[in-house]
Amino acid sequence: MADSRIKPGFWVIFSIFLKLGLTSFGGPAAHIGYFRHEFVSKKHWLS
Repeated sequence: MADSRIKPGFWVIFSIFLKLGLTSFGGPAAHIGYFRHEFVSKKHWLS
């Protein structure tokens, strides 16, 4: 069965990285946690 999810475009991914980069605090180690929460837990783009 084919995967029916729509792949996000460049600007969607760029805007999420920009938003997290501008609003998060704590350095690179903290950003990894924010990215994991956004991309894995919330959007289910990665497993």
